[in-house]
Amino acid sequence: MSEPEDESFWDKYDVVKILLIVFLVASFLLNGYSYFKIVELGQLKVNYMVLYNRTITIEQYYNESNLRYLELRGEYEYISSNYNELVKRYTDLVNNHDDILNYRLSLQLETNKSLTLPPLSNTTIVYEVPFSGYIEVSFSATSDVYLWIGSSSVENIYYSRYPPFPQTSYGANITVPVMSDVYVNFGNGSEFSEAEVLFSIKFVY
Repeated sequence: MSEPEDESFWDKYDVVKILLIVFLVASFLLNGYSYFKIVELGQLKVNYMVLYNRTITIEQYYNESNLRYLELRGEYEYISSNYNELVKRYTDLVNNHDDILNYRLSLQLETNKSLTLPPLSNTTIVYEVPFSGYIEVSFSATSDVYLWIGSSSVENIYYSRYPPFPQTSYGANITVPVMSDVYVNFGNGSEFSEAEVLFSIKFVY
């Protein structure tokens, strides 16, 4: 009876040994796998921290670059605005210079101004003009009058008379070249009646 029981015990012991060996091998494999995963997790954590630090660095660089870009854009817009303003001023000066050279600018000196001249009298009106050019004089009178045009730049002051001496006129539209300062002299040629003169003067330069 003892021998079969001994054999059964040893059979069970062999099974336990096998199970223990299998368990130990499985445990070893699981521990190895766990260790590998722990190492891999640690490496992933290191990689994550590296990427995180790089992200922070790149974000800071981006913010600094964006700030510099905004500053440069502001400076560009300021320079562009000044450039456009200078171009406009240059264009205006060129156009103004061209207008002056071609006598396209004008200044209204008088508009429908009234003047009363007693018999055999005259009145001089002086105008300061910035450039040389010419004046356009239109006048009408109730009696015979004459008109002298002169300038302080001319030695004898008066150099143009309308109408030519000794004639007189009731009105006219005349153009005379002038320089600063301009002298406009209206005279009444009548010995007996006063003259009412209505005149307008435009300076073209």
